[in-house]
Amino acid sequence: MVKRILILLLVLSSALQVFSLDLHTEPSLEIFSARMAGMGGYHAALADDVSVLFSNPAGYRVPEPELSVAELTLNLTGPIFDMANLFLEGGDLLNNPDTYEIFDSLYSGIGLVGPIAVAFVGDGVGFGIYNQTSTIIRSPTATEFESTVREELLLTGGYSFRLPAFEGTIHTLDLGLSMKGFLRGEGGFTYSLLLINDFMDNLGPDLLLNEPYANITGIGFDLGLLYSYGDALSVGLVGQDVFSPTLRSSYTSMQDYLDGNDAIDKENGVLPFQLHAGLRYTPPLGPLSRYFSDVDLYFDYRNMFDFLFFPELATNPVLHLSFGAEFRMLEILSLRTGLYQGLLAAGLGVDLNFATLNMAMYGTEQSLEPGMQPVYNVILGLEFRY
Repeated sequence: MVKRILILLLVLSSALQVFSLDLHTEPSLEIFSARMAGMGGYHAALADDVSVLFSNPAGYRVPEPELSVAELTLNLTGPIFDMANLFLEGGDLLNNPDTYEIFDSLYSGIGLVGPIAVAFVGDGVGFGIYNQTSTIIRSPTATEFESTVREELLLTGGYSFRLPAFEGTIHTLDLGLSMKGFLRGEGGFTYSLLLINDFMDNLGPDLLLNEPYANITGIGFDLGLLYSYGDALSVGLVGQDVFSPTLRSSYTSMQDYLDGNDAIDKENGVLPFQLHAGLRYTPPLGPLSRYFSDVDLYFDYRNMFDFLFFPELATNPVLHLSFGAEFRMLEILSLRTGLYQGLLAAGLGVDLNFATLNMAMYGTEQSLEPGMQPVYNVILGLEFRY
């Protein structure tokens, strides 16, 4: 039965991708998570809290019911503090050698999840609504820099059900489906590095008003499968964005959009399909149980068929490997480590009773090959879940 379900999932996913071959691809919608960042990203076999909304829709039946009422997660990418110091110093940035050092192959940004983060998972049901803001600044050439600013609103919900074939045994097999709808506002600007002094003079709330702007709307669905052997072992398979069509409406400027003018162009697109497979193992602790209350290990291979469905986005297979580990101590402290895209991650979480504080440092690879353009991130999250 499991083999038939796997074949059906792969055939369905492949068939739907035929309709996506000639469509414009939009960036995938990924919600920042300080907990996940510290353990190598989301894992297909992870299903222990509200995070299962973004890891595997088949896991909605596994965790105890949990409600998220709000969240604030701040993600800092690259030399964001060096840039802030440079701008705060002022003066003639064009003749400041630090300017060229910082903007050489620059990739930096800031992201914020929340405060809207209302979600519930439990008893086979999961739903949530999240907002996320992000800004990325990068240097595409040696003489210019550009920024992309996004505001995203995501609504997702789904259901998982347990197959009765293994009822009464230590085995369980869950299938899940989640639907999603999202709205993304996208603006930005491009400046010559030679005009950086003019950029500083124009820096302010009105900077984006006269720049091109786009609204992207989309719907779609994810599929998931989760096999568990008691509490010790789980294997997950997730089809993310099995079919998620989008519509991009472009405007001459953000001011035109705010004035209610019609879009100058509309383009159909799609979020790229990704297939993830992962394993969770909870080893027996033995004598270590006096130090740790629980240990979970995760091993994943993510986006395994990118070369087949979206070859222009395909990356080195090494970048698809993911490992994560979480060690829980005294029921209030969690230590985490991981590896994703060939870069290390480490983090911790503290249960404050009224909220959970998570923080992590992790790396992301911005090129198609390992080690070519690594960027390190710092993330801090405060989650109000009950």
